[in-house]
Amino acid sequence: MIDLWFSNLEISDFYKSTQLEWLDRQELKRYSLIKNKTQAEFFAAAHIALRKVMGYYLDIPPPDVQFYKDKMGKPFVCNGPAFSLSHSGKGVFIAVASTGVIGADLEEIKPVNFQYILHDICSPAELKHISKDQNNHVDWLRFWVRKEAAVKALGVGIQSLCDVAIPLKKKTANYRRIIIRHNGKIRLWYLYDLNIDYGFIASVVTNHAQMAKSMRIRNIL
Repeated sequence: MIDLWFSNLEISDFYKSTQLEWLDRQELKRYSLIKNKTQAEFFAAAHIALRKVMGYYLDIPPPDVQFYKDKMGKPFVCNGPAFSLSHSGKGVFIAVASTGVIGADLEEIKPVNFQYILHDICSPAELKHISKDQNNHVDWLRFWVRKEAAVKALGVGIQSLCDVAIPLKKKTANYRRIIIRHNGKIRLWYLYDLNIDYGFIASVVTNHAQMAKSMRIRNIL
C-alpha cells in the first residue's frame, strides 16, 4: 500500500521554536545554509512535517525519528516504511510505501521555461523526441515532476536527471508501467500522476504494483 500525505503549509502550524528543536544536526545544518529566510522556514516546516508522518508509522514521538542515508545518499528509517519527501512553494508532499522503493515529486503549477536547461535534464532519447516536436506540446511541468520522482526512486539525485529516461507522452490511465533507463540498466516500474488541490501536481514512481484505489491523500496534522 502507498499512503500519500499533503499539506498546504502555513508556517505558524509547522514552524515553531520548539518544533525546530526536533531537527537533527544534518537538517539544522541544511536549514542554516539557506540564505532566504522564507525558504529556510519552509524547509524546516517540511522536515518537521516529515517527522510527524514518520513518527506516526514508527509509533514514536517526532523528535525521536532517526534518519539515515544509504551509500547513494537516499534517506531511510530503520525498521520502517520507505518514504519520499518533496516540497514546492507552500506545499509539502510525502509518499510512504509499505514495500519496495518509492520516489515522489511535487510542483506548484506555474509557467516555467525549461528550454535553457534541456541538455541538463533530458536523456539523448528524450532530446531526439523533443527535436521532432516542432510545436513543442510536451507538458514540461509534468515531465519534470515525473523525472524527479524517477531519480528519487532510484536514489541517484537530481544530478542524474539527464541519465534517466522516462515516457514523454501523456497518459489517460491514472497509472501505468514505465521503462526507466539508467546506466545501461532497464527497470520496469510504475508511475502515478496526481493532481492535488491548491494548484499542485505530483508524480509517484515505485517498483511495486499498487492498486490505484489504495492510494489516498491524507492531510498532515
